[in-house]
Amino acid sequence: MESLYNNRTELIAPTESSLSAVLILKELVCDDVGVYRCWVDYFSKNRNYELTSLSTVALKATKPSNFGVFPYELQENQTLTLSCSAYVGAPNGNIKIWKIARNSTTNVLIFTANTSDFKTENCSEFINATFTYTVSRDDNGAMFLCSSQNVLNEDEGPSLESQIRVSVKYGPGKPSIVLTPNKSSYYVGEDIRLQCVSDSNPPYNITWSFLPFNHSTESSVFSYEIELKLKDIQLENAGNYTCTAVNEISTNNNTAVINVKEPLENNKRTIFSCDQCGFSEICEKKNGEEYCVTSPWMFVAIIFIFLCALFFVAIYFLRRVHRKSILHKSSTKKTSPRPESLPLDSPHHPSESAGLLSESGIPILGPTPDDTEAGYSTPKDVREMHEQSAMLPPPDERAEITTTCNQENTQYAEVQKKQQTENVYDPDWNENELVNLAPEPNILNLI
Repeated sequence: MESLYNNRTELIAPTESSLSAVLILKELVCDDVGVYRCWVDYFSKNRNYELTSLSTVALKATKPSNFGVFPYELQENQTLTLSCSAYVGAPNGNIKIWKIARNSTTNVLIFTANTSDFKTENCSEFINATFTYTVSRDDNGAMFLCSSQNVLNEDEGPSLESQIRVSVKYGPGKPSIVLTPNKSSYYVGEDIRLQCVSDSNPPYNITWSFLPFNHSTESSVFSYEIELKLKDIQLENAGNYTCTAVNEISTNNNTAVINVKEPLENNKRTIFSCDQCGFSEICEKKNGEEYCVTSPWMFVAIIFIFLCALFFVAIYFLRRVHRKSILHKSSTKKTSPRPESLPLDSPHHPSESAGLLSESGIPILGPTPDDTEAGYSTPKDVREMHEQSAMLPPPDERAEITTTCNQENTQYAEVQKKQQTENVYDPDWNENELVNLAPEPNILNLI
């Protein structure tokens, strides 16, 4: 090792003005490339110290001189050949190949070629690498890049990009059918939009075909547009709608099932089980589906309850109006004026009451409270009874008195059977003049 550096090195020791130790290599050769360590042993404060550091002697990598991609056009799953050559410097030089996807700025490493034992006259390592890469449809539109680096730039050194993007041809993928609105079934009269979406290079063509549910073999082709519109669908529009995507590479298809059924009535709703029906609903089955239908008796019950409530409210207000009317009439009667006079022959004239007065001095138009046998007799009857009792014979004529009393009782009984038409409440009379209908004691018993 000493012979390698004889007469080519110069060591500058630390001095008072500079504490750095410097090693100078002269007339460099390839073997001078490597890592150097500096070791310092010094004494301070009665102690020995050691200090080491590393230093690398390297040659820079240069930009690749050649980078080829072949072919630029190929089909999916075919092989792409990439070749790159560059002076990668020293030590530990290598070549890396990167892929930049379409619509992306991120480099993805796909290949690395390490150095060999071949060194040039200036000690720089040279690499010529070839790499094969199987493409996929995701590589369509991608670019590739080759870079050279060593220990000085381990991640990515000087690079060279391909000038043309790769075109990868592939057939349509399985089409995706988008339904608008997206439902499991549709009702008669609805509109549906079906859109068929796929991906291919070159672009694909679309064919729509229809197979009704009541046919098992034949399907009819009726559209070549990406979007299919069905307006005012009917029951016969139910079936399988197949979208077929075609290009020069391959063909692919997908099928959407359209179920069409009659519209539900306003009082129906679709369910999975009859257990979901409420207390006011009944379960019906139609076309293999179950529906909850509002019971018609529920409307009858609601109307009946409403009419009953309306009837009771009307009765209540009519009774209140009637009661107010009666109270109004009663107050009107109490304020009506008393007649100035009555005819003398009127049965209601005070003279006809045989001089009977109440405790307050008001003439009584009927029997007095003491006349318990008068019943419903008129004042005129009471007066006749007084007159006849005044003409009774002396006490020694008992037989005739008995006969007279019997006659009077008979006459009184007949009076009780008469229709009481005279002792009627007169609305024009003051309330204080009402006839007192309480029974009075029999006048004969008082004699």
